[in-house]
Amino acid sequence: MKKILKISLIISAVLMALMTYILLIGFDLNANYINQEIEKNLSENLGRKVVIDGPSSFRINAKPSIVLRNFYIANPDGFTEATSPHLFSVKEAKLSLNLWGLLYGRLIIDNVSGQGLNLDLMETKDGRNNWSFKQTPEDPDSLVLILNLLEHSEFKNINLNKLNISYQRQGEKPHTFKLKKMDAHLSAKDNISINLEGIVEDKFPYKISAKGHTLQSLINVIQAKQPSNQSDAKYDENHWPFELNLDFLESHLNVSGTLNVDDTKLAVDLETPDLRKFGKLLDLQLPNTGIAKISSNILIKEQTVQVDKLTGTLGKSELTGKLTILNEARLKITGEINLPTLDFTPLIQADNNEKPSPPDNFIQLYRQLLNNDLDLSGLGFADADIKLNIKQILGLPGQISEAKAQFKLKNSKLSIPMQLNMADVNLKGQFEANANQNASSLMVKLWTHEEEIGDLAELLLGIKGIKGQLGHFELKAQAQGSKIREALENLDVKMHVEKSHLSYGNTDGNKAVNFDIDALNFSLPPAKPLNIKFIGSLLNQPLVINVDGDSIAQIAKSEQGKLKLKAEAKNTLINALADYSIKNNQPSFNLEFKLNSSDARDIANWFGLQNAQKVPFMVSGIFNSDENAWHLKDLAIKLASSDLKINANRSGLKQRPLLTLNIEGQQIDSNELRQLMPDAESTKDISANKKQSNFNLNIPILPKGLDLSDADIRTNIKQINGPSIIVKNVEFNARIRDGYMNTSPFLATINSINYDGAILLDMRSSDPGIKLWLNANQVNIGAVLKQLNISQDLEAHVSNINLYLESHASLLGDLIAQAKLIAVLNQGEIKLKDPSTKSSALIKIEQGTVTASPKEKLSLKLLGAINQAPISINLETSSTKDLLDAHKNIPIDLVTKISNTSLSLSGNLSREIDEPNIHLQLHASGKKLSDLNQLLNSDLPPWGPWNLSGGFQMNKDSYLIKKLALQVGDSNLEGNGSLLTSSIPPKGEIVLRAKKIRLEDFSMENWTHNQKTNSNENKSNADKRAISNKIEKFLSPEMLKKANLHLEIAVDQLSSGIDNLGQGQFNFDLINGTATIGPAYIETEAGKALWSLKYHPTEKNIQLDLHVDTHQFDYGIIARRVKPNSDIKGRLNFKMDVSSTAPHLADLMSYGNGNLDLIIWPENQKSGPLDLWAVNILNGLLPVIDPAQESKVNCAIGKFKLEKGILKEKQLQIDTSKMRVNGVLLANFKTEEIYAKLRPQAKEVQFLSLSTPVQVTGKFDHFNIGLSAGDIAETIVRLGTSIFWVPIKKLFSEKMVTDGSDICLATE
Repeated sequence: MKKILKISLIISAVLMALMTYILLIGFDLNANYINQEIEKNLSENLGRKVVIDGPSSFRINAKPSIVLRNFYIANPDGFTEATSPHLFSVKEAKLSLNLWGLLYGRLIIDNVSGQGLNLDLMETKDGRNNWSFKQTPEDPDSLVLILNLLEHSEFKNINLNKLNISYQRQGEKPHTFKLKKMDAHLSAKDNISINLEGIVEDKFPYKISAKGHTLQSLINVIQAKQPSNQSDAKYDENHWPFELNLDFLESHLNVSGTLNVDDTKLAVDLETPDLRKFGKLLDLQLPNTGIAKISSNILIKEQTVQVDKLTGTLGKSELTGKLTILNEARLKITGEINLPTLDFTPLIQADNNEKPSPPDNFIQLYRQLLNNDLDLSGLGFADADIKLNIKQILGLPGQISEAKAQFKLKNSKLSIPMQLNMADVNLKGQFEANANQNASSLMVKLWTHEEEIGDLAELLLGIKGIKGQLGHFELKAQAQGSKIREALENLDVKMHVEKSHLSYGNTDGNKAVNFDIDALNFSLPPAKPLNIKFIGSLLNQPLVINVDGDSIAQIAKSEQGKLKLKAEAKNTLINALADYSIKNNQPSFNLEFKLNSSDARDIANWFGLQNAQKVPFMVSGIFNSDENAWHLKDLAIKLASSDLKINANRSGLKQRPLLTLNIEGQQIDSNELRQLMPDAESTKDISANKKQSNFNLNIPILPKGLDLSDADIRTNIKQINGPSIIVKNVEFNARIRDGYMNTSPFLATINSINYDGAILLDMRSSDPGIKLWLNANQVNIGAVLKQLNISQDLEAHVSNINLYLESHASLLGDLIAQAKLIAVLNQGEIKLKDPSTKSSALIKIEQGTVTASPKEKLSLKLLGAINQAPISINLETSSTKDLLDAHKNIPIDLVTKISNTSLSLSGNLSREIDEPNIHLQLHASGKKLSDLNQLLNSDLPPWGPWNLSGGFQMNKDSYLIKKLALQVGDSNLEGNGSLLTSSIPPKGEIVLRAKKIRLEDFSMENWTHNQKTNSNENKSNADKRAISNKIEKFLSPEMLKKANLHLEIAVDQLSSGIDNLGQGQFNFDLINGTATIGPAYIETEAGKALWSLKYHPTEKNIQLDLHVDTHQFDYGIIARRVKPNSDIKGRLNFKMDVSSTAPHLADLMSYGNGNLDLIIWPENQKSGPLDLWAVNILNGLLPVIDPAQESKVNCAIGKFKLEKGILKEKQLQIDTSKMRVNGVLLANFKTEEIYAKLRPQAKEVQFLSLSTPVQVTGKFDHFNIGLSAGDIAETIVRLGTSIFWVPIKKLFSEKMVTDGSDICLATE
C-alpha cells in the first residue's frame, strides 16, 4: 500500500513536474501531420484549392502558439491571365495565445503576426472575380458566436509585415497596396489603436493611424447591448467613437465620429497641397488645383448619406453647400452648391507638373482641351439633380459671373440649363452630354435677344472696342465622342447674329464707327474650312464680307495656315490674303492687302472723308513678320492726285532691333484732300461736349510701343500743295544709335522761301532731350498771311529769322513747358493799310525777339519805327508751363511806347471759348494828342496831358466796359458800357458822366487845322454828292438795324474860363433802325438850349425830324471860346422845327418843311460904319467927334418858313439906334439858287442919305453880292431931292423908336 502510495506520489510528482514544465517551459511539436487535414477542410469549404507547402509547428505551454508556412489559396478556374496563380499566399503566419486569461473567462491573444502576405485580386471584363468563394448556407448563429468570441477576447499585439495587395482588371494595369508594417492593439477594456505604414503603387508611401473606444463597446454597438461596466455609461451604447488619420504624399485626411449600424456620424477634413497626389491614393485623376481644403459633416442612415456643412477651397475655387446621396438601385445625388468662385483652369488642362494658366481665347482653350483625358463614361456612376449658384467663374476666356445652373444627370445623360453673364452680356444657355457607349455626344448653346453687346466681340473674335445693341445672338457647339479629345476632333461650331446696331472703335481718344449687321453667319464645321459671311452696312454704306480659313483642327494644331478675305461695297473691292505659321511657339505671318475704289464717295464715310467728289482711292502693301523682324513693304497710298510710298523694316527683334523707315512721295495735294476732309459742321457734334481750351498735350513725343533706340529714317517729299502754300523738296535724314540722334539736317522750300535747320534728339533717358535750329532768309510774312487767308492787305517781310529751342521731356506738353526758346527777327517792314481811306502806315522793324524758359514769362519784344516815329512793343504772358495748364487763365501784359505816348493792356484771357470770361485793363496816356499826328497821319488838336483807362470784360453773351475814365487836362469823363449779344439784334448801352468839363482843356487856340483836308471851297457838287452817298451808305437801314444802342452823356459842370456854363445832357438811341437824339440840352445861368433829332431810313427814302430851341442864350460865351479876352456880350433865341422825307441824304433840305427863327440881342454892340448905309455921312461921322452920339445894334431878327425845299423869310430885320434893315430871302434847295435883298432905312428922315438896298443872287456855291442899277439910280435921285421931301416927311411921318423896342421886345 505504501509502495502504491509511494508510486502514486512519484507519479503525481512527475506529472506535476511535467505539467509545470509544460506550462512554464513547454515544448514544440511538428504539426505537419495536420497540414493535409487543414488543406482538405479549407478546399471543401472554399471551393478552391488550398495548399500548405511549408513546415508547420505547434508549441504547447501556458502560452501556446501555432506557425503555418507557405500557405496558398489558388485562383478559380478561368483566371489564366492573373499575374499570380494564387489568390492568397502567406510565407509565415503565427498565432500566440495566453491561457491564463481563461481563469477569468477571457481569451487572450498575445500576438498575431505574419510575413510575406500576398493578396492578388483580379476582375474579368465580364464581371467575374477571384475573391468570391463557394456559397454555403448562412448560419444565423455564426455572427453571434464571433461577437461572443470577440467579446471575451483580447488582442494584445497584431504585427503584420510585408503585406501586399494587388488589384487588376483584365487588360488593364494592376494596382498595388503594400503594408510594410502594422501595429495594432484590440482589447475589450482598453481603447483600440491601429498604426499602419506602407506604399501604394510601389512608389507612394502612406501612414494610417486609427483609434477608438474599447472592443467591448464596439461589440455592444453591433449587438445594441448596454455596457457591462457602469464607468463606461457615458458612451452611447448605440454609437462607437473613433478617429482615423491618413498621411499620404503631403496630404492629410482626418475622419472622426461615431459608428452605428443605424446612423453613423462623421466629420471629415482633407487638406492637401496638390489634389492630384491625393487622387493617386484613390486611383482617380484629380485636377491640379494646388492647395485644397475640404470639410463636411456626414450622416449615414440606412440607404441615405447626408453631407452637411460642406465647405472647401480647391485652389482658387470656393464652395459651400449640402448634398444628399441615396443608395438605391442607382446612386442618386441631390442638393445645392454655392460657389463664390469656380476656377476651371485645373479642370481643362492636362495633368502635368506645370502650373496651370488660364486660356486667353477659345483657340488656347481648344488646344488645352486636346490634351485632356476626361472621359464621358464617368457620367454613368449615378443620377444627380444639383442646383449650382456661381458668383464668378475663372479659367475660361472672358469674364463670366452670376451663373445659375441646374445639374441634371440621369441614365448617363447630363443636362445643365443655365443663366449667366459673360463679357457683360446676360445669356441663357444649355449644356448637354450623353455618355451612351454607342453614341457619346456633347452640346453647348448660348443665346440672347435685345441685349447690349458688352465685351462679347472681344471675347469671341478678339476685336476690341465694339459696342451697341444685339438683336439676336446664338452660339452653338456640338461634338461626338466619349472623350474630350475625341469630341473636339469632331467639333462643329456655328454662330448667328442678326438685326444688330453696333459701333467699332469705342476706346479713349477714338471716334466710334457705326455698322449694322443684317446677318452674320460663322461656320466652323468638323474637318472643314472656316467660313464667315457678313451682310450689313458700314457707316450706312452697304457691305458684304466673306472670309475663308482653315479648319479648327488646322488652326489649333498645324504650324501654318491661310486666311482669305473679300469685301465688296459698290465700286470698291477689298482683298486680303494672310499666310501664317508657328514654329517653336513663335508665330510668323505674311499679309498681302489691296483696297481699290474707282469712286471714293462709296467708302468716304469709312475714312472720315467728304463724299462730294468722285476720285479714285487705292491702298496696297505687304506686311510680314517673324520671330526676329517685321517688314512693311511697298505700302502705297493713292487718293485723288496724292500718293505716298512707305517702306519700313524692323530687324533684330531678339537682339538689338534696328528700324529702317523710308517715306517717299511725289505729290501731296492738300487742296484736294481738304475738300475730302469733314467740314466744321460735320464735326460739330464730335466737339460739342469738349472744352476747346482743354487741349490734351499728354501725347508721347516718341511713338508709343515703337523702339527708336536704333533707327535709320529717310523722308523725301517732292511737293505738298496747300490751300495757301506750296512746299517743295522736303528732305530729312536721321541716324539714331543707342537712343541718340546726332544733329540731323532738314530742308524745305515753302512758297519759294528756303528753310533749313537741324534737330538733335537724345532718347537715352526717360525724358528725351531735343534741340532744334531753324533759319530762313527774306521771309515775306505778308504773302504767307495772305495765302493763309489771315490778312489780305498786310505787307510784311523780314530779312532773317533764327530760332533755337531746347527741352527735355517725354510728353509734348512737358516738352513745351520745359522749353528754352529764343527767336530773333532781323530787319523787316510792316505796312498797314486802311481799305476805306487808303491811308497807310509803315512800321520798320529793326529787331524782334521772342524768349521763353521754364521759370520765366513768355516775352515778345519789337523795336522799330512807324511813320518815322520810334516804337517799342513789349508783350509778356505767363510761362509756357502755366500756359499749358487748362485750369488757369492766360495773363496778358502788353506795353507799347510811341511818340511820347504809352499804351498798356493787361488782364486775363479765358480758355473756355464757348464760355468766355475775359478781363482786361486798358491804360493809355500821353503829353498831347497832337503827338500822334505823325503816327496817325492826322491833325489832332494839342490837347493834353491826357489819360485813358478802363476795364473790358467779355462774358458768354455780353461785352462790358466798366469804370471807363478819360482825363484831358483837368476834365474828367467816367462811365460804363455794355453790349448784349444774346439779343437779336445785339443791344449796346453807354452811359457817361462828367463832373467837370473845362473848355480850356479843349482849346482850339494853338491848333493850326489842316485847311486842305477840311475846306469845301474847291469841292464840286459831284464830290459833295459822293461824300453824302458814303455817309448815306453808312447810315443805311441795313447798317442801323445791325444793333440797338443807347448813349447817354451827362455833364454836371461845364466851364469856360470865368464862365460857368452850368450842366448839360446828351441822349442818343438807335432802335430797330431808327436813330434818335434827344432830349439833349445845355442849361446855364445865361440861357438854355434844347434840341432833338429823329432819323429813320427805309428802303425807299429817309425821314428826318429836327427840333432846336435855344432861349436867352449868352452868345458871348461862344465869342470867348474863340477869343478869351473878348468883351462881346449878348443874348439869342433860336428855334428850328424841320421835317423831311427824301430819297437821299443829300436831298433832305430839298424836301424839307418847317420853320427857322433866330433873334439876337447884342449888348453894347456898336453899329459902326453900318450907319453910313442908311444915315447921312455927317451923322455917320458924328460919333467920331462926339462918342455920346455913337449908335448901337438893338437886335437882329430872322424868321423863315421852309416849304417843299424852298426857304422864304417871314421876317428879316436888323435894328440899330439910327437905322433898321428890312430884307427878303428866297432860297431854293432843289435848284440850289438864292435871292436876298436888304433895304436899309434911317429911323429919322435924313438929308443926303446913302441908303441903297444890297442884293444877293446866284447859286449856293457861287453867288454875287451887289447893288442893282435901279436902286443906285433911286438913291441918287433921293439924294438930290432930299432938300425937298425931307422937310415935308419930317412934318408928317412917325418917328421910329431908337431902342427898337417895337420889334426887339415884341419877339422875346
